[in-house]
Amino acid sequence: MSKVAVGKPSKVAVVRVDDIDSDVKKAMRMIGASRVIKKGERVLLKPNICIPTRKKGVITSPRVMLAVANWVRKLGAEPFIAESPIVGRGKNIFSSTGYSDLGIKTLDLRKPKPEKVQIPNAVAMKEIVVGGAEYDKIISIPVMKTHLMTLVTLSLKNMMGMVPGKGKHVLHNLGLHAPIADLNRIVKPDISFIDATICMEGTGPTGGSAKKMGLFIASLDPVAADTVGTRIMGINPKKVEHIVLSEKVGIGSMKAEVLGVGIDEVKSEFDLPQTFKMSRGVMMFISKVARLKNKLERKLLRIESDQSLCDLCRACIDTCPEDAITIENNRIKVDRDKCIQCLCCIEVCEKGAMNLKRLI
Repeated sequence: MSKVAVGKPSKVAVVRVDDIDSDVKKAMRMIGASRVIKKGERVLLKPNICIPTRKKGVITSPRVMLAVANWVRKLGAEPFIAESPIVGRGKNIFSSTGYSDLGIKTLDLRKPKPEKVQIPNAVAMKEIVVGGAEYDKIISIPVMKTHLMTLVTLSLKNMMGMVPGKGKHVLHNLGLHAPIADLNRIVKPDISFIDATICMEGTGPTGGSAKKMGLFIASLDPVAADTVGTRIMGINPKKVEHIVLSEKVGIGSMKAEVLGVGIDEVKSEFDLPQTFKMSRGVMMFISKVARLKNKLERKLLRIESDQSLCDLCRACIDTCPEDAITIENNRIKVDRDKCIQCLCCIEVCEKGAMNLKRLI
């Protein structure tokens, strides 16, 4: 794990992408990343493959992943791709996304024997189960996206893929932000490399719209990388609780020395998820709803399916921790008495058919 001088500005490279291979090298060179990877090391490349799809803006570009892997190989290290989506629908996540064609070793973190890891001085979790992968260094390679629960999903939140499958519900039920900070204490990326070539805005992480930005963002500090990425999205990083908490617990610094292209030169406001277009009072309620289950709260908000968009792919059913979703008469039905409103069904619906409805 690379050391970061918390409280001091961390170097963050922002590069316009004209040629993927040369611009990956350029961004890595600007932050001194070659000093982090040693010859003979096993380097875990952590993409964002939240669902098995090839929809642009949903997953990290396989082409970008290949360029990063080739950069690692030239340093004499061995790269491999590891990921665990919250839902797989029985598919091979790497062949379904084009990653199997890259010639890079892959590891589905749902399959190796998971490991229970203790988290000292935790904010929300004293322990967490992570995938049983053996590695020397981690490179977090997320795609830049908005997110209906955390506002953004970048390098820090990308590490949730280290938690096998439905084990992520532990983090959801604790509100995500504090658990993300805790998780990054034990699987903090040594290099953060944000794929901002084709991003996602709106109801991310799967049901939004693709947004072309044509950028790479790189840093040895995941907090600084996410801070700069968030600002480029036109969002105040202080409004993203897990970024603020991660700085507070010593993972990195929100102060950044931006190298390359200036933020104001490339900044473009992202359309926000529906959950962040509601009033502040409603958002405060939503931030607690994953932990509170009383009848009053379930009456104020509910999950509904837009049948005109739904193709009955069963992703929402596969991911629901409470088995609250079924298919009746070729329609999705949500049992409101069972639903804990963790919003995972909305998160995995790439059609945008699942929605959170405010009743008052």
